[in-house]
Amino acid sequence: NSEDRKEGYWAPGCHRSLHGTGRVGEADDAYNEGTQLLNVGKAREAIPHFDRAIRLNPRHAEAYTNRGIAWREKGDLSGAIADLDKAIELNPKYARAYGDRGITRLVQGKDAEAQQDFARCFDLDPGMRTVFESLIEKARAKHAGKP
Repeated sequence: NSEDRKEGYWAPGCHRSLHGTGRVGEADDAYNEGTQLLNVGKAREAIPHFDRAIRLNPRHAEAYTNRGIAWREKGDLSGAIADLDKAIELNPKYARAYGDRGITRLVQGKDAEAQQDFARCFDLDPGMRTVFESLIEKARAKHAGKP
């Protein structure tokens, strides 16, 4: 439900494994720890947690997405795109990954590609429009401020 995701990159502790234990559960724990750090602006500290989540569960599209966001916040736009592409490859119906790739493309100055990503995001989950409105404005302002 996109209404639950208006603030932050997901609510802390929101991702729960269906299995709850073992490698998948450990991956979800690492993901949640990274997400909590990302939500308080600690992108650099969050990345190792997302790395661990991905090592434990290589199909963890959400971990790739949030690591991509962390890379973007650190200024590594190519790293961000690579992780967001991987998240979409793993789950082509994951609206959030398209939206975050769109934000990254706006920051890169690739407006046409960004608009395609936003269209796909909002087609998959119309509620994501409210999640991304302010992020899109901030990304456009950041790009406009570049020389």
